[in-house]
Amino acid sequence: MWDWKIEQRRELSPGDPERQTFFGKLEEPEYPVDPENPDDPEADPGEVTEVGYADSTVGPAGDDPDAAADQEGGDDGDGNEEDIAFPWEDLPLAEAVGKMKGAEEFQALCAELMAVAPKLTEKQLAEVLQSRAYLFSIDAGCGISTAVALLTRVIVEEKLAEAARMPIEIVVPGTLTPETGEHIVKLLGQVGNRVVCLDITAWITRGRTPEFLELLLKLYDLRDSLTFVFRVPYMEQSVISEIGDALGDVFSVRTVVFTPLLSEHMAELAEERLGDAGMEADADAKHLFSVRIAEEKSDGRFYGIRTVERIVDEMIYDKIRAGSPGKMVTRDDLAGFVRYDDTDPSVTAAEEMDDLAGMAPVLDQLRTIMVEIQRNRKAAGEGKEELRPMNMRFSGNPGTGKTTVARILGRFFRENGLLSRGYFLEHTGADFLGQYPGSASTQAMQICSDAAGSVLYIDELGALAEEFPEEDGGSAREAADTLASQMAASRGSMAVILAGTESELDALLKADPALEREIPFTVTFPDYTEEQLSEIFLRMIRRDGKTAGNGLDEAVRAYFRELPEKIRGAKDFSNARYVRNLYEKTVSKTIARTRIDHSDRKTILASDFGLACGENMRELNRKQTAHRKIGFQA
Repeated sequence: MWDWKIEQRRELSPGDPERQTFFGKLEEPEYPVDPENPDDPEADPGEVTEVGYADSTVGPAGDDPDAAADQEGGDDGDGNEEDIAFPWEDLPLAEAVGKMKGAEEFQALCAELMAVAPKLTEKQLAEVLQSRAYLFSIDAGCGISTAVALLTRVIVEEKLAEAARMPIEIVVPGTLTPETGEHIVKLLGQVGNRVVCLDITAWITRGRTPEFLELLLKLYDLRDSLTFVFRVPYMEQSVISEIGDALGDVFSVRTVVFTPLLSEHMAELAEERLGDAGMEADADAKHLFSVRIAEEKSDGRFYGIRTVERIVDEMIYDKIRAGSPGKMVTRDDLAGFVRYDDTDPSVTAAEEMDDLAGMAPVLDQLRTIMVEIQRNRKAAGEGKEELRPMNMRFSGNPGTGKTTVARILGRFFRENGLLSRGYFLEHTGADFLGQYPGSASTQAMQICSDAAGSVLYIDELGALAEEFPEEDGGSAREAADTLASQMAASRGSMAVILAGTESELDALLKADPALEREIPFTVTFPDYTEEQLSEIFLRMIRRDGKTAGNGLDEAVRAYFRELPEKIRGAKDFSNARYVRNLYEKTVSKTIARTRIDHSDRKTILASDFGLACGENMRELNRKQTAHRKIGFQA
């Protein structure tokens, strides 16, 4: 399994105050720090923001000269780094390199270096590598620290250069003044022979600017003692090539692309980690693991290997907490592990749909669409028709049940053999734009890859539609075109649902005819009536195993019956979302009351509801971030 002694850097965007390296959390200096006198108030101002230091003699170690050495397995203050473990150090070098996931090009590089090393050392020509630098294109959380550590191990064990066991990682700030460059170079000049990884994400589009070229030239002068790895995120090949060409003006560059973690990679990592704990997962538990991964990605809080490790650790803990016998992790061990457990054998997707309040018009539309999809699938299988896409547009105001129906639809597709996995991945239009210039296309492809065999639900489309009026459409056009292409290539293996108001959907689809052609079905979601809103609230009470106290039923119905039309008819009224938020506020009032009077927490009183009704209307309409219940619940 992973050796996390090296792989502990949280991969966050440059400038994030919570960014960490394996040297510990770094403060953001306001000026270049003199390493011999870090508290000197006369230091010249500059722009260095985040620099990681491996050596206790260089960097912000506070008043204790051994502090840096003690952080995350650093050296002992005397330059001895023998206690720093390489990833999988107990394995032979080639086998250790082979453990990385999505790293075929990196593994080929290491194999090449290991093959030529004996010839270079025999002829005493290892110095020919001194003018070489490496460009690693790798996403956050996919193992950059592990890759750099393994490259260091190759260099050390194959005697290609003298290098300390602990590499250094530096984030090059987005503003490079002459003082900043001098500061970085001065620090690197004192760290001895090492592999240095420089994150140049901030310079993706500025690789040939004078200030960046000046920094590269200064770094090149340190090539006798340092081996440089430049890191950028995974992105389109043309952008990677452009960055490589800029670095190639100074260094001889070897580009290595790491593919993002695929679902099979994550499944392998999970299996290995469970195995290390003496456990394994049954089919339902594996499915819930994949559902949880999809949820984490939808939340926008997915950090690659770290997230996989955290999720598996929760599975291990839940298994032990449940106290079930044997080594097999089952669905019963993982209560509350996902927000929507679609493995419940006691109810089918169709039954879940039928149980939704106020959904009769929607279900009528969906039944017609399902009949057509199944008819086409059968005809296509017999070679009588072309396979048509299953993609849909869900048109309706906020809170009209679009997300809920789409989530159940994924299970329905799986149960009826229309999709192989039936997971539900939720993204906003903004998620497709990418974080960096030229990354929209790869971002869209990666999202669609995650959704293979599943339902991809996209709402909040304004970020895509609003950018189309530009002359060339920019990243929004790139993202929409890529999405349309992926949809065309994935007919029968992915269902994309675009959700929004009628005007949002019209604006996006009219701007991109290719996208419109791939979405043959429309489902219209009407607003709920007062009675339906009341019924949704009361069903939530029953669903959660709670009891309505005396008078609560009538209080709820009266509230929605008397809700002013100016509120219900407002553009931002969020229908069932409003009800859910009001219900959660009511439960919160119940918990607060019962902690004081020690009464039954399962009983919700009309007075709890009355207090919740006094909340700000804007709060009740707000879209809440979905959270998983953890720990003790009321």
